[in-house]
Amino acid sequence: SASAPASADAVAVLRRERQALEAQMTLLQRPARSLPAALANLEAQREATARLLAALDRQLADINDMTARAERSLARTESELSAKRGALRQRLVAVYKRGQLHTVEVLLSAQSFAGLVARYKYLHGAAAHARELVRRVERLRSGAVRQRRALDALRVAVQRTRAEKDREAQRLAELEGYRARSLAAVTQSTDRARARLARLGGPEGD
Repeated sequence: SASAPASADAVAVLRRERQALEAQMTLLQRPARSLPAALANLEAQREATARLLAALDRQLADINDMTARAERSLARTESELSAKRGALRQRLVAVYKRGQLHTVEVLLSAQSFAGLVARYKYLHGAAAHARELVRRVERLRSGAVRQRRALDALRVAVQRTRAEKDREAQRLAELEGYRARSLAAVTQSTDRARARLARLGGPEGD
């Protein structure tokens, strides 16, 4: 099956959490808003993005595991399909070589009524086996088509999740850089304020 792994639910929850934090930050960036609150929001965004990145790692691992299982299942199906096709091909060749009179000849060669019944059962069983072989080949062929489609969908999901993981890794780096610059700006502002207070509080005439 190509259904989404359970880790996809965690990814969706973390996306919503981060979106809410981004909306909050938009409000905090307006004039006269609290700088500490903005920094706290930025830290919360950074942590949420880190958790989202970890969740994407788990989701990617789940999808890779599902892909590996799907590949093994498809390989088994295709192997059986190849074997059954070969058997069916041999059966058809044998029937063609014997010709249409083979069944009549087998029945007429019976030496007794019991022999006739036995030969009829044998021919009926052989025909039933051939019909079941045809049905099995058809089921295997249909199953292989479905499995290939599911495998294609999983491979697309792997590519999409990897791309999202790359975007989130870049976003995390940007948030960490912005946080570092913001903290540095606050530190510089605090240092300037302390220096000015020190000058204002010094002895007169200095």
